[in-house]
Amino acid sequence: MSLVISLTCALLATSLQQWTRRYLKNTQTKRCPPQEQARKRAFFADGMDEMPMPLPRAVEGMAVLLHLSVFLFFAGLLVFLFNINSTVSIPVTSWIAFFLLVYLCITLMPLVHPSSPYHAPFSTLACFSCACLAYICFLCLTSIAYRTHRYGAQLKFRKFKEHCRRWMSGGHTKVVQKYILEMSTIDLRILDWTLHALGGDDSRERFFQSISGFFGSGLVKNLRRDFSFDLARTFMETLYGFMNRTLSSNSVPKENKESRLKIYKDVMNVIPGPTIPSEFLDQAVKNVQIEAPQPIETGQTFALWFENPDKKMSNCAQERVVRILFHTNVEDRDDRWEALAARQFNLSDRADLHRHINSRNNDVLLYLLNRVISEATLTNSLSASSASILSTLSNLATHEINPDLRRDFCQLWNTNIDRASDPGANQTPIEILRRLHRPFFALHQGTDVEPAGFTADTNDEDPQMLQFTSYRQCTLPDHLTLHQ
Repeated sequence: MSLVISLTCALLATSLQQWTRRYLKNTQTKRCPPQEQARKRAFFADGMDEMPMPLPRAVEGMAVLLHLSVFLFFAGLLVFLFNINSTVSIPVTSWIAFFLLVYLCITLMPLVHPSSPYHAPFSTLACFSCACLAYICFLCLTSIAYRTHRYGAQLKFRKFKEHCRRWMSGGHTKVVQKYILEMSTIDLRILDWTLHALGGDDSRERFFQSISGFFGSGLVKNLRRDFSFDLARTFMETLYGFMNRTLSSNSVPKENKESRLKIYKDVMNVIPGPTIPSEFLDQAVKNVQIEAPQPIETGQTFALWFENPDKKMSNCAQERVVRILFHTNVEDRDDRWEALAARQFNLSDRADLHRHINSRNNDVLLYLLNRVISEATLTNSLSASSASILSTLSNLATHEINPDLRRDFCQLWNTNIDRASDPGANQTPIEILRRLHRPFFALHQGTDVEPAGFTADTNDEDPQMLQFTSYRQCTLPDHLTLHQ
């Protein structure tokens, strides 16, 4: 049987080659008009579709027969050797057993890992058999759940049963399609591969020009959520290098520079990432006139990355937004600034925020600073993003400050000093205090409680800032009294 089947496969393979040559000869004739060649291709394509057994199935069947002939040969060889010489049959049997185990793993690999490149002619049959077996099992479980009045389990088993039925009808191809639709990270891997495969600047221009459509497409999902910090850094390094070469080159026409700067702006609005060199565009517009995005617009784009599971990326995005909020001019703190601040600091009620925006120059910054201090003090923990936010907001100017906001600040300062004096306390109070020494010194300079261990110019990383004795409590009655 092994010999007969192998000869049959050889005959079918030869026939397949002859069929292919005949098709190519009839459809790709030299000096044949295109319309006639197209009609020939359509004619033979119709003939292939009308055949009772499609050609791909015939090719797969031939591979199955070839593998079957090898297994029959092994079986016959073992029978032959066992009757001749047991000493020779033992190592041969061991090798065949090992080979069959490996072959079984290769056959079942697509069931366990649908993305596996390993596949055997019997994998499709194994997939169908497993789907049938699972369908029968869930069918029985559904019937049992119905008879025992467990309707919740019945619905669950019925769902699995329908899944197995679709698996039976679609096979491995449908399983692969299902996995592809559920894997959002596969689009990011495609983006990463494309970035590393880009050639010259012309291909990079076409790539970045299509990014807006890529992120706006309904076919890709959760890109912002799953976008990693490393990918964002690679993306922006590629974009920055592309734009730097464009602006520094004398061989690139001015209209091309303007076009690429517009592409840069569109990309920045769609996919900024925390590593974007935001100052680069400001420098570039001096050479080529183009409308640059406003800081608040940039901050709104950064805010889209707050929910990214990559904490490094989320923290960097929040730090950028805080810097934008801090450095925005007083006259530019409009409704958009207020909405961005409310989103950054999780303010569901914006009444106090709105009131402080319209009161004094830096009242709103001190109000936001107090909120961050209060949250860190309440939770007794300071995340990397909160620490950076404290360091940024603590640079605010403290002249003409709201007395009640100053009172809140001093009370929070005293609370953290009390906690830092506890021998069993962690480092959080000290970490908070050393980042707040600038506004505290500015608010108490020239008073009886002026700090002696540091000044406004003392660096946060100075070793003395880690000593509890460097800090003094605020005991000024005017600073601890409610004024409104």
